[in-house]
This record gives sequence, C-alpha cells and structure tokens, in this order.
Amino acid sequence: MREGIERVLELLESEVAPSLLSKEPKVLHVELPTGYGKSMASARIAERLVSGEGRLAEHAHRVVHVVPTRYLVEDLVARSRALLGRTLLVRGQSMFFDPSLKDPYFLSDLVFTTLDSYTLNFFKVPVAETELMSAELTRGHFDVPRYAILSAVNVLDEYHLFVPGDTEVDKADYENRAWTALCAITRHLVASGVPVVLETATPRLDALPQLLQCAECAGAKPVRVALKMRKDTPASDVVAVHDEDFAAKLEEARYETELVSGKLADIAEALAPRMTKPLLVACNNVRTAVDVYEKLKGLDLEVYLLHALFTLGDRKRKLAKLRKLIERGREVVVVATQVIEVGVDLDFASMITDAAPLAPLVQRVGRVNRRLKASKAEVLVVHDESQENPEKSTYAGVYNLELTRRTLETLSDAVAKWGSFGIGWRMSVVETAVRVDGQDIVTVTGLAGRVYSGEPPQIDKRHWRNLLNLLGVQMSGEEALAYLAQLGSFVRESVLVPVYVPRSSEEVEKGSARPERSRLVACPAYKLGLDPEAKRLDLKAAGKVLEVRGEGLLAIVERLGKKGGYEVVELKPGKVVEGVLRGIVDTEGGRAFLRALVAKPDAYSDETGLRVW
Repeated sequence: MREGIERVLELLESEVAPSLLSKEPKVLHVELPTGYGKSMASARIAERLVSGEGRLAEHAHRVVHVVPTRYLVEDLVARSRALLGRTLLVRGQSMFFDPSLKDPYFLSDLVFTTLDSYTLNFFKVPVAETELMSAELTRGHFDVPRYAILSAVNVLDEYHLFVPGDTEVDKADYENRAWTALCAITRHLVASGVPVVLETATPRLDALPQLLQCAECAGAKPVRVALKMRKDTPASDVVAVHDEDFAAKLEEARYETELVSGKLADIAEALAPRMTKPLLVACNNVRTAVDVYEKLKGLDLEVYLLHALFTLGDRKRKLAKLRKLIERGREVVVVATQVIEVGVDLDFASMITDAAPLAPLVQRVGRVNRRLKASKAEVLVVHDESQENPEKSTYAGVYNLELTRRTLETLSDAVAKWGSFGIGWRMSVVETAVRVDGQDIVTVTGLAGRVYSGEPPQIDKRHWRNLLNLLGVQMSGEEALAYLAQLGSFVRESVLVPVYVPRSSEEVEKGSARPERSRLVACPAYKLGLDPEAKRLDLKAAGKVLEVRGEGLLAIVERLGKKGGYEVVELKPGKVVEGVLRGIVDTEGGRAFLRALVAKPDAYSDETGLRVW
C-alpha cells in the first residue's frame, strides 16, 4: 500500500473519528496526483470497517464512494472486487449498471455510485423506487438508503469536477446545481457526525472554504493530506507525506508542453502523423471530436473515436479493443471527449488537447504516461480563438471563458519562464515548484494558485434552501419527488434520456421489444429537443434522431403489473415529457414505465455514435 494511502487510513482513525462527537468535526481532504490510486483507499477503509477494529468502526459500517461518471463506477467496482476477492460485498449503482452488481439501497460493505444516484437516495427519493413512487404504488422507503449513507464513510471523489467553471457549462452537465447539492450534502453529513472524505487530483482550494462553510458547524476544519516531493519541505497547514518511490517516478516522467493557436482538427491533421503513439487527441465536445476523427481518418493512421454518445455495448467493445491494442504496442490514435478524463485506464505516449481550464487539462494529461515510466511525453495545447464567446462567457460552448484564458496565460508564462519541460503536469504536491536535474519545474499546485485566485464559486440559493428543506423530519419522499419532477435532476441542468438504438426499423415494429442494455445511449434531453424545465418537446428537432410516428415519438414502455409486458407505443410530446420527468406515463393501454425512446437506425453509427451533435 502506498504511503499516502496509509496516511489517509491513519488520519481517519486518529483525527476524523475522534472529532465526530465533538463541536469541532473534521473533514479529510485528500490531495493526491492522478494515477496514485487514491480511489482504492476506499477498499482498504471498507476492510477496516468490516474487521470492526479501530475508532472509525464505531461511527461507520460501510463505505459509500461517490464519483462523477458511471464509467468510473464500473471501473472501481471491477478493480475493488479483484483486489478484495470475496472478503467484502462490493456493489455499484448508476444508470445502465449491471443489474447483478447493483445495490440501490447502498447496504453493501463498499458501494460505488454516481452523484446522480447518490443525491436521489440522499434527498429522500430512493433510486430503487422512484418509478414506483411516481406510480403511487409506494411512498418510498427512503429511510433505508439514508440509514446506509448516514452510517457510512462518505467519500466524495474528484469533487472538483462539480465546481462551477471547471466543469462543462453545457446544459446537460454539472454546474451550479451540482455544486449547490454537494455543499448541502457536506453540511448535512458533517452536522450528523458522519465521516467525510473529499478527494481530488486538482485541489480547488478556492472552493474548499465555501464547501466547509456550508457545513455550518462551528470550527469545522479540513485535515488536508498531500504528497511532497522533498522530505525536508516544510508544511504548516497540511499533513505532507513524502513517498520517495512515487516522487522518483514523478521526476523521471517528463512532459514537454507546447501551446499553439488554430483549429484543433487542422493542427491534429498536420501534427498527428509525427507525434509518438499511442496518441490521444482530447476534444471539448462531440462535434469537434467527430470533425477531428473524420480528418485523421484520411491519413495513414489507425484512428478510433470515443465519446459519451455510443451505446453501452459499443463503448465497452471499443475500450476493450483499445486496451489490448495499446498493451501490444500498436500505434493507435484515439480521439475522445471528456469521457477520457476519469474512469478510463488507457496509457498514451503523447497528447494534443483542446484548450480548457487547468483541472480538466490535468485530468487529460493523467492519461499520458499514466504508468510514470522514465520517458518524455509531448503535450500540445491548442487554443482556437474562434471558440471564444464573450457574450456567454464560454469557451467552445463548454467551459468558463475567464478560467480558460487564465489557464492559457499561466501555462504560457510557465513555458516562457521554465521552458517546455518546466511544467510538472502530474505533480499535485505541496511544493509550488521543484528542481529536478538542474531544471526548475512548476507544479500543479503552483499553477492552480494563480488560475484559481478569483472569487469562490456561487451556489444556487433557491436550490440550496429547497434541498435543506427536504432534509427536514417533516418532509417525506413525496415532497422530494414533487421537487425532482420540477427539476428533472437534483444535480444536472438537463436530465439524461435512455435512447434505444434498434438494429433495424423492423425490430421495433412488432409492438413488443425489451430494450437490450447494451444498445442503450444516455442522451442529454436538450439534444433531443426536450426542455424538461419548460416541459416542452420540439418534435421537429427530436425527429432528426428519434422515430416519429404521427404526432408523437416511438417509445418502449413496460406495463405496470404485467410481467414481461414491454410494448412499443406512440407517445405525444406532452406524454414524452411526462415520462422523462416522472418515469411513468399514461397510455391507451394503461399506465406504464418509460424505458427508452427509439432512435432511427440511420441516426446511429458504431463508428461515430448517435448523431445529435
């Protein structure tokens, strides 16, 4: 076990556990680099809890580990099961997750879940019973998963991805709503005397004070644990761990950084042939990724495309194939969106990336020389001025413009001052700069200190008040479900809609079709012309991707109380909205659960995915 992980376990026992019954509860803030294995600390914590040894076991019976993406849930469940064998019950919970490994009530020894599923259980809408509650068949046993959460060590992993500005501002993804929910959750956990661990590879120390302030507990303090490159580096406000072996690897893995201007597709077309393979081309959105892929396809290169709009089956096949090809030393080029940033264990030799704020860039570089071999890797950051939108303060329609500009300025100054090898992309350490073999290198900490020097992120005050009200003892799951129906999601600006991709148009003309999990795509509602907040569906926009029948859309539903009762029906726009928001819809044949909308077969390609970009 790495020294940093050992220190995390020790601090939970010596600092966090004793504080939980005091007026000065402590939160553990773990700042460890990408590839260090901090996520696997949860497996070791769960082992300790099951053994019943130590003070922490007096306060918790399990570990609930929250991550940003369902892909990371799959990866961590698989890795933990391989590590722990049959000694612990390890399960996961997320959209489209393997039913045989699901634990919607979070009662297993170790549960990995997404923020979406976690917040449903946290705010009294048990994820296992959401549809049944909508159908008024139950009022929901929200006390069961809430008991599981409040009697667990709660690990909030890569929380910086939920901080406004650093994450995508695209309507489908996390922004103020997620940050507000995270703050409300932390407040309630700390106030309830629950052990909390915040983990990140890119510390947002400008956001941390607000996160702890929201706990509203007098004297609530973080116990920060981080690595340091040099044994004699002083550290007054952090528990600094010197992992000599890992520090040596960080020194040996060098990154050559270059900043260029232009269109990503053009630059990738010109430079990809000469860059060391396997090569990652990281894009800010699906449209750009497809454009880059189409350009590189015309060259003498082995190119693959990866983004979130592939079916579950195709994505798994692509990842499995890419792992094998890269392990065998094939010189492949992978064009990918943000899905590559977390939960994808691929190791590249070089990278061309769209400009973005510092945190996502650090995550992307974490896929380059992931094993930290003694080698040099190229990192090319491309700034396309035409992607700047000052009116909306966005870059590429995805990221905060000011943060992106500040990141580019900081990187440019660092290269000018320390040279192209002067940025330690994997050095999320205590020091702001280190000297290696006569070369001064600025660390991620040093870069972050300048990039994230502005005002703390803002919370949505109305959402904050509503969420805290839901936690009141007088509130039931029915009130929580009603609020959820208004929003569509406690954490997303737009809900995700299951879309079924048939093999042919005849497949869904039979009147009955159970959607195969492997052929489902989780698509943001707005990309399908659906506005949950306004409760409106643009049928013309939806018809570009989905099967339109008469005045409505083709959908797969499951009849209530009818075993195996899957049917293909036509839903009018209002019913589609109802089904997406509530999970249940009234049809001519009676009430039914909405399982998926049906895509046009020609709107999907196993090469480029669902064409909604």
